[in-house]
Amino acid sequence: MLRPFPQYGDINVHGTSGGNSFYNSGTIKAQKRFTRGVTFLTSYTFSRMLDDVIGQANFFGGVSNFALNSYDLGREYALSSIDTPHRYLISGTYELPFGKGRRFFSESNFADKLLGGWQLNAIGSFQSGFPLNVTQNTNNTRAFSGGQRPNAVAGVSAATEGSVSDRIDAYLNPAAFSTAAEYTFGNLGRSIGVRTPSQQNWDIGILKNTALFESVRAQLRLEAINAFNTPVFRAPNTSFGNANFGRITSQANFARVMQVSLRLNW
Repeated sequence: MLRPFPQYGDINVHGTSGGNSFYNSGTIKAQKRFTRGVTFLTSYTFSRMLDDVIGQANFFGGVSNFALNSYDLGREYALSSIDTPHRYLISGTYELPFGKGRRFFSESNFADKLLGGWQLNAIGSFQSGFPLNVTQNTNNTRAFSGGQRPNAVAGVSAATEGSVSDRIDAYLNPAAFSTAAEYTFGNLGRSIGVRTPSQQNWDIGILKNTALFESVRAQLRLEAINAFNTPVFRAPNTSFGNANFGRITSQANFARVMQVSLRLNW
């Protein structure tokens, strides 16, 4: 009976504007073009994104948002669930200086066949995690809202200490939250100051080009995707009151993948 239109059930609106967003960033890039067998490209981006977009998600965290109070969307204006303040990329190629036309053993056909034509390639990426949004497992607002957030316990941090591996089952501190009472929205903000685990990945390739005959060349490639087998963890369970609250139960990337290929050009 407290709803503005008690004669209706839930009303879902489709095809409306997602909301408002505000993005600022700065990028620094350094590049060395191919000389003496070396080339690299690296960039760093610092950014900040705010929005009041409802119902968005990101791949690594699966973080979704909802409007607590449909009449006060300004309260939802906070860090976007896809905000990534730091992102660093580096890629490069290095040709070993051995064999024909190179600095060492350039006159030896045997050394050229054995040591010449080797090349190393690498791509690395590093970025910070995404903001977390904690909700309450049970919505007892009794209001025309998409959900409910718990209350924040004053003076208690939601973050736990230690490496990500040590915090798999306790990434969030449940003592930092308390169940919001009926007919309230809870005083917890949309972002809680804790992010999903950061991400890092290296893809590395080693290849060798060899001239078999005058018009036939072979290329042997050995490639490793996620070369150092570094896991990228998804977000923890952020539903306060759920038995798995604060636990990380899956990862977003694959384990190391290695592949070998041989290519013939003629």
